[in-house]
Amino acid sequence: MNRAARIGIIGVSVVIFCYAGLGHVLGHTADDKAYKSLTVYGEVLQKIQNDYVDDPNIPLVTAGSLHGLLESLDPQSSYLTPRDTLKIVRKLKDLLEARQLKLEDILPVQGLDQGTLSERLTQEQAGTLVGKTGTLTQSGVSALTGIVYTKAKGPVVFAIFNHGGNVVRFRKAQDDLLTSVIDFCGGAAPVSYSPGTRSIATRTR
Repeated sequence: MNRAARIGIIGVSVVIFCYAGLGHVLGHTADDKAYKSLTVYGEVLQKIQNDYVDDPNIPLVTAGSLHGLLESLDPQSSYLTPRDTLKIVRKLKDLLEARQLKLEDILPVQGLDQGTLSERLTQEQAGTLVGKTGTLTQSGVSALTGIVYTKAKGPVVFAIFNHGGNVVRFRKAQDDLLTSVIDFCGGAAPVSYSPGTRSIATRTR
């Protein structure tokens, strides 16, 4: 596959992902329509898996899509609720599993990947949380969503939104809450994962 085609596939995937998220956030489409758009994104993801020769760095593409979505929002527009976010995470999880993938194939793994999750929870719990953070420091907003893997209850999907306070304290409270959930569910069950070994890797046709 030539370079132009590869760029085109990634570009289309970004547009579709942003369209799905933006439609849901602004309330212009119903939930089922937003999920249908997310399914289309999954079909593009599968196309990349099947035809992409070089490693396309899907986590970077996904992060860019989310950042582009947030930057394009009107400050007065409505935002996703934690309940809405849980629905999207569950739908994304199901979509990936249907293609023999997991969330850790496209999202950062706490304590193992570099980034905003690199120092969350404790080192002993590294690999337990897979998710995405969101921060508006000046507005006092901190969000964390994703999955924690536990021994007794398996994967637990969560979404935590905090606003109107100190971001550093919010993060500490989020970590404390998740640690309590993990302990309640039998302890941490870290994923088998090493940085740079995601299953979306270099493929040959």
